[in-house]
Amino acid sequence: MCSSRSSEVYEFFKRWREPEERFLEKQHLCQQLHGLLGDYFPGCSVLPFGSSMTRLALKEADLDVVLVLGREASRDRYPGSSRGTFGQADKYQMLERCRDILETETRFHVERLVDATVPILVFRQPDPHTRVLLASSAGGASASASASASASASASSVSSRPKPVELELSVSDGRFSRDGTRNTLLLRCYCELDRRVRPLVVVVKKWAVFHVLTGTREHRLSGYSLALMVVFYLQRCGVLPCLQEEYPEQFSPLSRAVRGQKYKLDVAEAIRANWPGGDDDGDGDGNSLWSLLCGFFDFYADFDFRKVISVRKGKKLSRDSCANYSEECPTDGDFRQWYRECLVEDPIFRYNVARTTTNRDTWMRILGTFEETSSRLRQKPRLRSIFF
Repeated sequence: MCSSRSSEVYEFFKRWREPEERFLEKQHLCQQLHGLLGDYFPGCSVLPFGSSMTRLALKEADLDVVLVLGREASRDRYPGSSRGTFGQADKYQMLERCRDILETETRFHVERLVDATVPILVFRQPDPHTRVLLASSAGGASASASASASASASASSVSSRPKPVELELSVSDGRFSRDGTRNTLLLRCYCELDRRVRPLVVVVKKWAVFHVLTGTREHRLSGYSLALMVVFYLQRCGVLPCLQEEYPEQFSPLSRAVRGQKYKLDVAEAIRANWPGGDDDGDGDGNSLWSLLCGFFDFYADFDFRKVISVRKGKKLSRDSCANYSEECPTDGDFRQWYRECLVEDPIFRYNVARTTTNRDTWMRILGTFEETSSRLRQKPRLRSIFF
């Protein structure tokens, strides 16, 4: 029975994960952005990060991208530099310049510039059959005509295409900066250790979307929070190790997650070679994919959310200890973030990933959905029981 249920979970995962062709398309978009922005910001890198790069993305997920400034270029060469510091205002002005470049040099559709704790520029991919970069003046007319003809010829199939990729661009100076690349490498390494990790995360994320449990603007959880919750649960089950305890030098805030334009995936390969864990396909020994999915909902239905979920340590932490760290050391936000409804520590930069869970009624609905899902799986052990 467990084997057939595990197969059902895996088939669901294959149906809802991000397709390989869309993943490759996103990588190509990043290469185009790097070629364009590199002309304006010498020595920079344009790096994708987040769920697409960990391969934990759902279908039609957006793409997080960071513009990392080159080390050899001093910040006074860039507009908005602030005498050796690179704060929120500087990042915002950098993104204003990127917006101007995208609007004048490309066919990307710029949506908005968000002035948040981490400023981001949101823009959309043009039609996949249209050139991203505008044609040069030498061949502009013929290139434009060719693009128009291609767009017209494919107009009849527009409805069958996936929606254009939406990109969210942030800026980093490449130093102690929360740019997401280190977090991405860490999660990628966890995924490479056990092939059950990705199916579990994708199913849980789809479950959360179905029940409208995600959306930080609405005081709900993020997909990143859910991924960390799955990894933490698997650590507590003994399925996954705590990588930062075993390999602290590889996953510190000052470590390098990329080499040039590529992630250091050799780190993941080396760790996997030394990891004794297996890839149980579901033979009923309690660690099948199906058993782990049911266990995830049981685990959090009974979890004490006054404790901090810490993948960094592989155990629960006290909120007071995390609040004290926020007061004493550089972090994202002050101590009040550790007195929210849900506490999920970012494993690299140690802020509360779930700090937007400030609405009690919203959180009680989220918690109630965990409890109801756990109950329904016990009553009717089948995958569709989680979608009610």
